[in-house]
Amino acid sequence: ARQLDPSIPLYDVPGNHDVQNTPTSATVAAYIAAFGPDHYVFHHGDFTGIVLNSTIIDSSQHVSRAAAAQQEWLKGELARAKQAGTRHIVVFQHHPYFLKSAGEADDWFNIGHGERAPYLALFHQYGVEAVFAGHYHGNSVAADGDMAEITTGAVGRPFFGERLESGMRIVTVTDAGIHSEFYPLSNLPNKVVPQ
Repeated sequence: ARQLDPSIPLYDVPGNHDVQNTPTSATVAAYIAAFGPDHYVFHHGDFTGIVLNSTIIDSSQHVSRAAAAQQEWLKGELARAKQAGTRHIVVFQHHPYFLKSAGEADDWFNIGHGERAPYLALFHQYGVEAVFAGHYHGNSVAADGDMAEITTGAVGRPFFGERLESGMRIVTVTDAGIHSEFYPLSNLPNKVVPQ
């Protein structure tokens, strides 16, 4: 990360390999000491990005107070963004809520129904346009009504999908909306023209 041009903002998102599959107060504190806040908001023009620690949503057994506090904080940030008239409200987190449909069965690669339903309701209430996630070692683009759930596979080791190639997702945000496309490392563009 130190090699990144300082003019390019870097936003860290904690995942299960950072805070453990079943996080504790100690593992979350260690992450915060090394990387900074495990949940936060950032703005760029008419864009509000909300970063969540989804591991404490997915596995809150030992961190229930932290999970509840994060959810209350999220409600406040969503209300502020909506009240400000923000055009694009987007959530970033490690675990996807779903891969194919909001009603799919609970799985290792999604957040279970017990937590999924209230978060999706909250996102719809406040007009979240998209949730970007990882965790699943493959790519998936799905929707729940007008909210997109966009999951991008690991750069290091893809397991699932038509093409088992490492790559990255490039997202462009314009007044018209959000467009994302996955590019394999063998075919990264030199320039991206917003659509």
